[in-house]
Amino acid sequence: MILIEPRTQTLIASILAGLAITFLANPAVAQLQIPKHAGKKLPPDPAKEIAKQSTGLPTIKFPHDGKNFYGSPLGFDGKQLALLRWDGRVSYLPASVEKKIELIDRNFLPYTNEELKERLKKEFGSRYAVSTTEHYVVVHPHGTAKIWAEPFEKLHQSFVYWCQQNGMTPTEPKFPLVAIVLRSRRDFDLFMKNELKVSDRAIQGFYHNTSNRMVMFDPSSKVRVEDETWLYSHPTIIHEATHQSAFNTNVQNRFSPPPLWIAEGLAMLFEAPGYSRSKQFKKPDHRINKRRLAALKKLKPHSNLPARMVSLVGNNRLFESKPLEYYTLSWAFTWFLAEQKREQLIRFMKADAARKPFTKLTPADELKLFARHFGNDMEKLKREIREFYADKL
Repeated sequence: MILIEPRTQTLIASILAGLAITFLANPAVAQLQIPKHAGKKLPPDPAKEIAKQSTGLPTIKFPHDGKNFYGSPLGFDGKQLALLRWDGRVSYLPASVEKKIELIDRNFLPYTNEELKERLKKEFGSRYAVSTTEHYVVVHPHGTAKIWAEPFEKLHQSFVYWCQQNGMTPTEPKFPLVAIVLRSRRDFDLFMKNELKVSDRAIQGFYHNTSNRMVMFDPSSKVRVEDETWLYSHPTIIHEATHQSAFNTNVQNRFSPPPLWIAEGLAMLFEAPGYSRSKQFKKPDHRINKRRLAALKKLKPHSNLPARMVSLVGNNRLFESKPLEYYTLSWAFTWFLAEQKREQLIRFMKADAARKPFTKLTPADELKLFARHFGNDMEKLKREIREFYADKL
């Protein structure tokens, strides 16, 4: 599950209402500007002149509410500045030309693993330990480093391996990957309520797009298997780790999130060992997510499933009415494409990930992008889906 805060959606929505993205001296730093037909002018971007002084990602000091915020400006919508912080978080801050913004450095250097480890120790205190691997900084209960830290690292490496083997070019994460493993379900619920204003017992874990953190809880020794490999078969953990890896390797675009069906579909693919541990599990049956397939079999009538899968394209709102059903259908649709049309799927994902920061596909644009890679004949596609699932349901 990906959690995207309303203010992120607001920034994106403002762009969709008539804002276009142009780039500053460094194409990685975007300023949002009103196109000529929009009828009004955007206020000046307070970070624009600062960014022009840098040939790389600049680091600025941005004063707000009696504090100084340090980071690199990502985008401006006339009211808010999106500031990328040294730990990978994005802060959305009220911005105006009256703000005294200073260029601190012509380069932007994220925290190292060790620097972020020390900050997380202060944030979570003595109740938790913090461990590091090549890519991860993991907050976890004392005495559980072996259970959590190295498996997260292996899951990330396995994700990268699968992508490389299938024609994708995942980039190295720019920030340490942060995973927070809270001590109990109660602590997890309190964290969601206090930090995110969310309360939902159905949520077992999540990747938070704005903070770039993965958060879950330790099921305790009473539940977890006393086996070093237990984590690799835990669907929620694999699911959220896949989201985090995808958004931090540019397989999916963190600042212009993909359609829900492919974002969640990819994460559910990796719940099966044939994807999440493809080096070891090479048989076709290993790529079947048995839990999702069992849920698909319960959706009636079966004859209507291909049409419901195809209807996902350009229609994120379907998830609002029956989220569990459309999660299942997203997996089924993505699995069909991964097994039967993998080259087209990879090209589709690459094109989607290449979108500029803070842009979102309209339904019409998504349909065009899909048709460009899979063709316009939706009736043919439905028949192919029906044939694929004929001996599986």
